[in-house]
Amino acid sequence: MKPTVFSVFLFSNAFLISARFNGYRSKCGRLLQTEEKIVGGADVGYYKYPWYAVLRTHNTQLVCAGSLIGPKTVLTVAHCYKPWFQSVADGFTTFEEIYEIVLGVYNVCISEKTQKTFAAEKVIIHEKYTNGSAYHDIALIILNGTARDYTPICLPKPVQTLPSNGIAIGFGKESHSATMLPCNMREVQLKIYSDEECRDMFQKNNETIDEAVNILCAGDLQGGKDTCQGDSGGPFQTTDEDGKYIVTGLVSFGFGCARNGTLGIYTYVANYTEWIEEKIELTSSTEE
Repeated sequence: MKPTVFSVFLFSNAFLISARFNGYRSKCGRLLQTEEKIVGGADVGYYKYPWYAVLRTHNTQLVCAGSLIGPKTVLTVAHCYKPWFQSVADGFTTFEEIYEIVLGVYNVCISEKTQKTFAAEKVIIHEKYTNGSAYHDIALIILNGTARDYTPICLPKPVQTLPSNGIAIGFGKESHSATMLPCNMREVQLKIYSDEECRDMFQKNNETIDEAVNILCAGDLQGGKDTCQGDSGGPFQTTDEDGKYIVTGLVSFGFGCARNGTLGIYTYVANYTEWIEEKIELTSSTEE
């Protein structure tokens, strides 16, 4: 398998960026040890992903997700803000006012003692993301406080070798036709597909691939396993040689949910490591 899907690696300064992440990476990506919908997945069973962030409106409606990647920074997708682009442009609201961010979530239907809610101090949407494009689907949320009680997920190195599969987590619909979101977090293991397989999938679904860069395709071409509405922005996770979890992809878009012959499309985070570093400075700890 090739190491990326429709990806253009940012080799320049790769060594320098990797070095800047060394301290940070030593304390990220570890699951919780505690006793305390994804289509085709299973209930996670307990609160174990401390980096998972819920983006919800102030009437507590879950809309999107994200991943804590630093003491005050959540990584998500730009399309979660797309419905408000015009309202923001017209001055009726700001991106920062749209969502509150909740960490420490396993069951979104109750108020758990592990949960803490933050406001957005600043939202940074990728400059190349536009209303008419599905690509460069990535954004950063700077929290109004420090999430010192939560472990961030690791960012990928600028040059990453992909494994054969990864894990998606979230509270999205359990089928395309579902009207309700599950209360408990679900997870599903998905195969990572090659460039050729992904390109062929696009063509069979009569979709253009001219702009399909910096993405990753994962799922099951036989159907039955996928992310769905409500999972947007959440992490597609892989693990490194030390067993640490890495946010390899972000749930971006798809062709329905878990349909035969289709795959989920994920923003390929390794190609945006340099962009993330330009926008925020990650520290090696969850404390300032």
